[in-house]
Amino acid sequence: MISNIPAEAQALTLYNSTGLLVRSLPVSEHSVMIVDRENLSNGLYFVKIIGRDAVIQTIKVVLID
Repeated sequence: MISNIPAEAQALTLYNSTGLLVRSLPVSEHSVMIVDRENLSNGLYFVKIIGRDAVIQTIKVVLID
């Protein structure tokens, strides 16, 4: 779950620790999103919250079972 998403956010992208894009999702009007973990291994990921023209925020996430 990713919370406190800014209102100006338009997309959410998820990159693995090597910089490979593994998910790209449109942002809904809510300030909370649940990202399906299907096909994502344990490890370090970076979530980028994208606005109209730029990255608004980058969040480091560690997935573990």
